[in-house]
Amino acid sequence: MPQPLPLFPADNWWNVDVSQAPLDGNSAAFIAWIGNTRVHPDWGASAGDPGDPTATYGMPYVSVPGSQPLVPVTWVAYGDESDDGAPGRPPGYPIPPEAKTTASYVEGGQPGNVAASGDRHLLMVDRDNRLLYELYRAHWNGAQNRWEAESGAIFDLSRNDRRPDGWTSADAAGLAIMPGLARYDEVFGTAPIRHALRVTVRATNGYVWPASHRAGSTNGALPMGARLRLKASKDLSIYPAHLQRLFQAMKTYGLIVADNGSDMYVTGTNDPRWTPHMDDIVSAVHGLRSTDFEVVQLGWQPAPTPTDGDNDGLPDDWERDYGLDPTSGSGNNGASGDPDGDGHSNADERAAGTHPRGTATRLLAEGLRQGAFLTRIALANPSPTQTAYTQLRFERDDAVVVRVAKQVPASQRVTVDTATIPDLLGHAFATVVESDGFVAVDRLVQWEGGRGSHAEHGLPASSTSWYFAEGATYPGFSLFYLLQNPGDTPAHVTMTYLREPPLAPLVRLHEVPPHSRLTVWVNVDEAGPATPVTGAASSATIVADVPIVAERAMYRSVPAAFEAGHASAGAPALRSSWYFAEGHTGPLFEQYLLLGNPGPTPVPVRVTYLLPTGPTPPVTHVVAPQSRLTVLVNTEVPAPGVSLAATDVSMVLDADAPIVAERAMWWPGSSATWREAHVSLGTEQTCARWAVAEGEWRSGVDTYVLVANTGLSASRLRATLLREGAAPLVAEVPIAAGARQNIDIPGLFPEAWGTRFGMLIEPAPGASAVAPLVVEWAHYSDASGIRWSAGAAALGTCVP
Repeated sequence: MPQPLPLFPADNWWNVDVSQAPLDGNSAAFIAWIGNTRVHPDWGASAGDPGDPTATYGMPYVSVPGSQPLVPVTWVAYGDESDDGAPGRPPGYPIPPEAKTTASYVEGGQPGNVAASGDRHLLMVDRDNRLLYELYRAHWNGAQNRWEAESGAIFDLSRNDRRPDGWTSADAAGLAIMPGLARYDEVFGTAPIRHALRVTVRATNGYVWPASHRAGSTNGALPMGARLRLKASKDLSIYPAHLQRLFQAMKTYGLIVADNGSDMYVTGTNDPRWTPHMDDIVSAVHGLRSTDFEVVQLGWQPAPTPTDGDNDGLPDDWERDYGLDPTSGSGNNGASGDPDGDGHSNADERAAGTHPRGTATRLLAEGLRQGAFLTRIALANPSPTQTAYTQLRFERDDAVVVRVAKQVPASQRVTVDTATIPDLLGHAFATVVESDGFVAVDRLVQWEGGRGSHAEHGLPASSTSWYFAEGATYPGFSLFYLLQNPGDTPAHVTMTYLREPPLAPLVRLHEVPPHSRLTVWVNVDEAGPATPVTGAASSATIVADVPIVAERAMYRSVPAAFEAGHASAGAPALRSSWYFAEGHTGPLFEQYLLLGNPGPTPVPVRVTYLLPTGPTPPVTHVVAPQSRLTVLVNTEVPAPGVSLAATDVSMVLDADAPIVAERAMWWPGSSATWREAHVSLGTEQTCARWAVAEGEWRSGVDTYVLVANTGLSASRLRATLLREGAAPLVAEVPIAAGARQNIDIPGLFPEAWGTRFGMLIEPAPGASAVAPLVVEWAHYSDASGIRWSAGAAALGTCVP
């Protein structure tokens, strides 16, 4: 093995002493979920299988010199999350040629050219360059004359580089395997074992630091990256020295959950030297039970000692996080500086947990990391030159605020996966995103492994009033309003449900604590003699005594729980003009226009449909006072011979008095077969430049960016793809007057395959006209073999 040991730096997560780390608040529940299970040493030598003499126990590895030739590997599953080669070196993995036909190189024991089942890990250590190469499901394909694997990862043993969030490695958790193995030379050595050990459990739920990848969402289960610790009270004096050494490592460094498998299987190496000792080791390790362990606080990291090179009282890391100069203690960079001009010094902002250079804010009232629900937030920076320094403040349902700092490079997109933030586990939350320049913010909520989803874009401000057009509590529907109070005082909220005639409006009162999020379940809130037992369809008006943010989420549990769902923010004001970019009708989709009128008189509304060929004549609908109207767009006939039964369509609304308008799309087919939906509030404004933060294109996942030109002149647009960790891509597209245009991501940007991205839409250089645009995005994903099982849509964000 390359020296010095242990593998990776002493402060790496595998090598950190956790004996004094805090206990997780759910430790007992996690252990109870595992059950009173014995611990098993998953290592050894030959399996002694007469049917397969090559079968082995434990994880083999091979140490190779730096001169070992590098062999290309073809990825057959997770190529977008795999490393083709080590940085600064040619692509390839140092696989010895003997591994093709010789047993014991690949996990399980079979030679590489045998198409065996199992994980088939192949671990290689370049001892001269201190590089660790690991492959998952490695196989030599003789017919194609190539090595294949589902995934692969390369680790520099001199660094603490963590995999990007969302990426796997050769292990499900996104961690290295080799540093977590129990090795013969350590167990029977003389020095203490100075690293954690790899362990599996039967199922997991998300991931926490140091893991980067999820492989399940089982309620009650531990997340990937969780660390179990043998209780300090466990008496080790009864064991021989080699077992004391092993069990002390479990006390000092713990066990890190790295894969789904059998409960409490601790991984070690394949080594023939284990053979004479395995009976005693198995007996002793089986004597340990899961109840002898406890769970370290999820995501725990030892507190670093803050440095303050300029002695201004502001830690250097904090200054770097927010774009201050850690080498200067004067002016705007010092403790008394106020670079954002909000009247609060840098020292005050640090004490309050706010952004010292925050000049732009985006707000999201919805967010979940509860049960099978997960939330990710995309940040896109359209500036071609300036990095955006951002802060995300997650305001939980118990009024606890969790803070995360992120830098978004120029012309790039960054993903914040809340599954990696331990303090959000088990909570609903709202989010404040503060930055030192414009950043587009989009949120995507997914549940049950991607079976459903909904989305919204970040709002620019809170308000004392909010209006909604959509909502229903009919059998099978669950309706929720999500209220965020980003202020310092409690918010007293009056909610008025405007039901379809003949039901009268219904008023309810609620209080939202400061810096928190409240969930109102309307099915329960409206229950009583004024509401039929079969529920009601309603729009809503929400008024508060201090500024808040309000969103609505609605789910349909037919035939299964949370079979479909959509979400949208409300409108802070009623408007007489509304615009929608997205829309499609046909056998797959039913599209609805929802119009809410909280006023005292009927309101005529003229709807102009923008088709790919141009605008239709307007269709007039009248919305009764203090009620809501539902229009099925598929059945609209704007003029003789003009049908909207199957077409792409945007909408422009012109009302005689202020109203609120939303668009909902359900699929597939009619209500008897619906599985999913998405919804979006209209926008009251057009802009020349728009940004979208959320986008993804890979197998089973599609994103559409929809553009409506509400003007009278054709134009030409420039679309800039804002990628994660890569340079932007640019293409130009024409758009007709009064028309709707889809940005063809596969056709324009084939390099986007397998990635996440944002997009900037703006006039192309030299465009003959600056078109008034509306932009939306729609995200669809497959699950359980169902095409577009999940879908979400939201407005883009106007770029100043």
